[in-house]
Amino acid sequence: MINRSAKETVAGMNTSFEDFKALQEAARGGRLDQVRELLDRGGDQNTHPGMPKELSPLMKAANQDHLEVVQLLVERGANIHFTDGDGFTALTIAAGSGHWEIAKFIAEQGGDVLHKDARGFSALSAAERTGDASLVAFFQQFSSGSQDA
Repeated sequence: MINRSAKETVAGMNTSFEDFKALQEAARGGRLDQVRELLDRGGDQNTHPGMPKELSPLMKAANQDHLEVVQLLVERGANIHFTDGDGFTALTIAAGSGHWEIAKFIAEQGGDVLHKDARGFSALSAAERTGDASLVAFFQQFSSGSQDA
């Protein structure tokens, strides 16, 4: 009986891990309907046994410039402050990749524009590297603690 319970627990964890991986891949691929379906079935987008080393579904979608998927994941409770093993967040990934609409959206949702990833870059410093004054000004409004737009 004890062995069977342990086996069931492991099987449950595998299913959870498989569901997480499916959600991760759907988010990376920009498959909005599939992401919605997995979330509707109770998929947990914020935790699995391999985290924090792995990228969250939100980070995968941000990296691939899938704004609608990012918006859905955030609406459904994605942890915008989650950091992977290298200190990356969805915001630093989006900004570092030049996906400015996603970076702006995450900043507007309370993402930390000053958080530095493993390379020492933040969303604000990524914006500064572009030389685009309006982009820098956008992120600076969040760096002072004021989120009034």
